[in-house]
Amino acid sequence: MGVAMLLAGCGSDPRPATIPTPSFSCTPDPAGAPCTAELAAAQAEETRAYAEAEFAYREFTKERNRLLQSGGSVAQTSQMERYATGPYLEEMANDLKIVHDNGLKSTGEITVGNFGRKDSSSDRLEFYLCEDASAVRVFDSTGKQISQGRLGALRVIAVGGDGERKIEDTELAEEWKCL
Repeated sequence: MGVAMLLAGCGSDPRPATIPTPSFSCTPDPAGAPCTAELAAAQAEETRAYAEAEFAYREFTKERNRLLQSGGSVAQTSQMERYATGPYLEEMANDLKIVHDNGLKSTGEITVGNFGRKDSSSDRLEFYLCEDASAVRVFDSTGKQISQGRLGALRVIAVGGDGERKIEDTELAEEWKCL
C-alpha cells in the first residue's frame, strides 16, 4: 500500500504544459512597435557596434597620448593603424610627425567621455563625444610652453564591423555639448 500511495500522483497529466511566451528586452520604440526577438537582436548588435567604436577611439587616444608625451612619431604605429583609418589616421600621423620634427613634447593626457549615439548604418557609425585636452601642455625644444589643450565636442565616424571598428574621421560638433 505504501508504494501505491507514492505512485498515486505520478500519472501523466492530460492537460498540455503551458509554454511561457518569450519576453525580450528592448529600448522603447518611438513608434510604439512591440519588442520582438528581431528588434532585441538588432538593438543588441547596435549596442555592441557602438561599444567597439568607443573602444577603438579610447585605445587610439591612449596611443596618441603616449606618442605626444614621448615627442611624436615619424610614422604611423601599428597601434594607430589598428584603431584608425582614412583621413583621421592621416591627420593624426601628420600631427605627430610635426611634433617629432619640431622637437615638441607634451605633458598631461587627453581624456574622452560623454558619448552619444547618432543615427548610423551597420558598417558606418556616427557618434558624439567630448575630448578633454585641457590638462595637456605642449612645450618647444627649449622647454617653453607654447600651447595648452582645451575641451571640445566631436562628431566621430567609425567604419568596419565584426570587432574591427576603426575611427575614420572626426569634426567639431557644435550641436553636442560637453558637460
